[in-house]
Amino acid sequence: MTVAAVVVVGSRAGALDELTPIAGVPMLVHTVRGLFAAGIPTVQVMVGVHAALDAVELACVDLRVDVRASNDPRRVGARPDQRSARTDGDGSLTIRPDDVVLVHDAARPLAPSSLVGAVIEAVVSGHDVVVPVLPLVDTVKVVDDDGLIGATPDRAGLRVIQAPHAYRARVLTEPLGADALELAAARAAAGRPVHTVAGEPLAFAVTTAWELQLAEAAVEERGA
Repeated sequence: MTVAAVVVVGSRAGALDELTPIAGVPMLVHTVRGLFAAGIPTVQVMVGVHAALDAVELACVDLRVDVRASNDPRRVGARPDQRSARTDGDGSLTIRPDDVVLVHDAARPLAPSSLVGAVIEAVVSGHDVVVPVLPLVDTVKVVDDDGLIGATPDRAGLRVIQAPHAYRARVLTEPLGADALELAAARAAAGRPVHTVAGEPLAFAVTTAWELQLAEAAVEERGA
């Protein structure tokens, strides 16, 4: 069994993007380096509609990754191949059905190696799809069209989903019709099981100026 990873760039539009520097290094590079540090040997970067391919290629010039302009998770589909995970000439990963594929969000650059290991271990133990989650700590309200507060959902069973997500490679061939980061949600909506593991506070998405400040502080503290 081998493990490969796909890092998704440009899946969302916003004031910040995955090339925004954290401590002088693009957050995408932090994300990829984190996967390598966790022992993932093969990493592919998938560039979606909200990112420029040439800019992503430039950011990754010193990394051992393949950059592809595609947000189609079926490009990660398992093939009947007996070799270890690798990248073919067309950029798709060649993997065996029982291999493990991570789908990671480049906007979560500080996800620790322990979290990467936890989702991989859960797939190895027998689960087909695994996502990390955190308990919801804020009170959630239902607000109607007039802006009035209505019901208060019980947050005991509510969770915040993080990344990376881990898959048994064979399930990535299913035509779920979702982008790479929504595969697990689409599978759950279709009534198929999605296992969870405990998330990590550091695996937050950096999408706002405030989150960028938090990431800068975390990187500074880690390097101290």
